[in-house]
Amino acid sequence: TGVVVALSIPLVLAMTFLAMYFFNIDLQRISLGSLIIALGLLVDDAIIAVEMMALKLEQGWSKFQAATFAYTSTAFPMLTGTLITAATFLPVGLAKSMAGEYVFSLFAVVGIALVLSWIVAVVFTPYLGYVLLPAKPHHGGEHDVYQKPFYQRFRRTVEWCLDHRKTVIAATLAAFVVSLLAFKLFVAQQFFPSSNRPELMVDMWLPRGASYHATLEQVQKLEKLAKADPNVLSVTSYVGSGSPRFYLPLDQQQQHINYAQLMVMTRD
Repeated sequence: TGVVVALSIPLVLAMTFLAMYFFNIDLQRISLGSLIIALGLLVDDAIIAVEMMALKLEQGWSKFQAATFAYTSTAFPMLTGTLITAATFLPVGLAKSMAGEYVFSLFAVVGIALVLSWIVAVVFTPYLGYVLLPAKPHHGGEHDVYQKPFYQRFRRTVEWCLDHRKTVIAATLAAFVVSLLAFKLFVAQQFFPSSNRPELMVDMWLPRGASYHATLEQVQKLEKLAKADPNVLSVTSYVGSGSPRFYLPLDQQQQHINYAQLMVMTRD
């Protein structure tokens, strides 16, 4: 079953790349991160389908019956679960802001990958299971695979939880409250990760009404100070305006004679 699930991953990714090409979604940092996020989600449907098929094979069903049962019994529940998972990224896709524009491909790529993973799970996974999974010999009809020791212990655990449901619900709520407190105390909240770019962007503002020559004079002084630092490789200055946008989050400034921007290139 693990081989069947593993084979579905490159198939879904190949279909996702084709859909990204069709919808003009580039492969950049956000879309690549979206594929990493989707990688842990796109195997869920395939796991459900192949495990259902393996269960029916253990019960003595034929490979064809087991493959078709995995489709007819789990296809619609898997679709609803897949759409709900994709909908959790909907606020990112509908955000009307600069951040929303920047991370829109997160919603698009995850949604595309999840929907395609459902298609693979209901079309290709049963076929792969039919080809790769071994058929179990028949022993005069079906047998109950849930009489194994593991399932018996698991059933006793579930029955205890149902008999003591108030205790279980209270413990679940307590764990939820503790997780919220721990999240606030120990998890750093940050929308964008810290930049790993080696440039330092320095904005210099002189008092309003300062001349261009006064701004240039101060920039030259700051350049000498920066170049004296052994960790600085080079300094590029823009007097009267800001740097051209060479990466997306750069906040460009309009032309002001009392403004200068220095791009300090560091060693790391």
